[in-house]
Amino acid sequence: MESDNSDVSDEDKISDTDEKVEKSAPLLTVEPFEVVLKGGSPWGFTLKGGVEVRSPIQISEIKPDGKADVSDTLKLGDYVLGVNDVKCVSLTEAVQLIQSAFRTLTLLVWR
Repeated sequence: MESDNSDVSDEDKISDTDEKVEKSAPLLTVEPFEVVLKGGSPWGFTLKGGVEVRSPIQISEIKPDGKADVSDTLKLGDYVLGVNDVKCVSLTEAVQLIQSAFRTLTLLVWR
């Protein structure tokens, strides 16, 4: 039986090249890494999740041209494990630590 691919354009087909894979999926990391943002708030990103909703804390939005966007180090869906050397599982605690950061914000992130 033949399959009909008439609705699939060449651009929609999956490519075996590394370039195509790299553009369609964020780079996955084995080890957490630090993201350092400087200059003070607003930091240019929004969080969601936390122990309050039984979900890991994640980057849910990156504001265009904000510090997080310009740094090009945070990605949507990144997991935030800590803020300024404090491990965070609560969204409330993470937000408080981010708001209390003065000129530098250091996030421990896993992707």
